[in-house]
Amino acid sequence: MLQIIATVGLVGYLSFTNGKRAIKDLANQLQDEITARIQQKLNIFLDTPHLVNQLNVNAIRLNQLNLQEINDVERHLWQQIQSFDSIGVIGITSTSGSMIAVSRQDNNKFNIIITDESTEGELQEYATNAQGVRTNLTKVVPEYDFRLRPWYQDGIATGKAGWGEMFKSLIDERVEIMATQPVVNNDNNAIALVSATLTLSQLHDFLKQLKISKSGEAFILNRYGQLIASSATSESFIKNNGNLELIDAFNSNDPLVNSASQHLKDRFEDLNQI
Repeated sequence: MLQIIATVGLVGYLSFTNGKRAIKDLANQLQDEITARIQQKLNIFLDTPHLVNQLNVNAIRLNQLNLQEINDVERHLWQQIQSFDSIGVIGITSTSGSMIAVSRQDNNKFNIIITDESTEGELQEYATNAQGVRTNLTKVVPEYDFRLRPWYQDGIATGKAGWGEMFKSLIDERVEIMATQPVVNNDNNAIALVSATLTLSQLHDFLKQLKISKSGEAFILNRYGQLIASSATSESFIKNNGNLELIDAFNSNDPLVNSASQHLKDRFEDLNQI
């Protein structure tokens, strides 16, 4: 009787232990699969602005797009942005003094933003009709000089494709991050800066749409441990004396973001090592 009880007990213990191990292995596999899917989608999402910029750089270099033909540039950008749902603004800024961009509106309409000699120093925004032709003037920013804007200065200075710092749009006050790439001539001088913009709200919405477990969250940190976007919130910044400051993820009010960020910090010390 004792032998039978001991045998049954041992079998039960081994079954329980193996079951726990199997569940843990399955959970790890599922977590790895979800992580890989998120990483794949996120890479596509963040690579798209650079893809758009490269397409426009190629069009300018191959003389398929003449920066002096304002109407052609407007139509090109107006058509292009409709092929990339994740992009908020696509623009081309000429070092000779003109800037043309097309922005996506909440109602899925598209507005044209322009500053050149005809605007006499103003940044003007126009609504468009179904053919992409300007209609009524919707916004004016007086005395606008894009050459003084950090995104332009940084984009030209780096001399290569890259991301700029987040900023608040002067047109609609949305918080945005911009991918830029300079266009250089045969003498290696910059003649234009192409740009494609994501709003932080788009990043939040993107993460919220990802299929994660009911209790799971996805969030993006920069190398300084600051929160860029999260599936659990709509804002990742605070306003301090009129300036925008990203939230430190290690001090986040979200317990999952806080604990996960702290774990990364404890394990790697420096996030650049990841």
